[in-house]
This record gives sequence, C-alpha cells and structure tokens, in this order.
Amino acid sequence: MLLLLVAAQAGASEAGKDACIDVAVDGYKTLSYECLGQQMTNRQGDTAARKNQQAMAFSIANRAPNQLGLFNQAATSHRMGANFGKSAFPQRPVERVSR
Repeated sequence: MLLLLVAAQAGASEAGKDACIDVAVDGYKTLSYECLGQQMTNRQGDTAARKNQQAMAFSIANRAPNQLGLFNQAATSHRMGANFGKSAFPQRPVERVSR
C-alpha cells in the first residue's frame, strides 16, 4: 500500500503541478490534499495582501472622534442641555401660548 502511494506521488510530480491524482486502496479513495490546496490558493494573493496592508497602514488614531463617529461628551452635553444625564430626550424650550 505504501509503495502505491509513493508511486502515485512520483507520478503527480512528473505530470505537473496542476494535476492531482486520486489513489484508491481496497476500495477507499484518498485525495492529495496538498495538491488540492495548492490549486485552491490565490496566486495573486500576495499582491492583494500587500494592498490590504497599505490600506490599513493609514493611522486613524490621530483623527478627531467626531470624524470617526465616536461619542464626544462636550457636544452631547451641549445638545442635551439641562437633560444631560437625566433623560434620553434633549432639552426643548417651553412652549408659550400667545394671546
């Protein structure tokens, strides 16, 4: 059985790297997972990974919190008025009825 697998691997290297060989021993089929894995890899993956690293290199640590959509206590306190910390609704002026 081992001799058959060695012969199959030798045949795969001779046939080229794009060919995968399935081996059947006593009715059980085995696949060359190394060969299938190589076929499924992205050949342009190195270029894409490099571009992703360049895009992620842009530092957002120096950007203002309001540019990132984060909480800003001063702006929220101004918007909520006297209701800051007391209510979920901002302070509104009292309605006056004109006569």
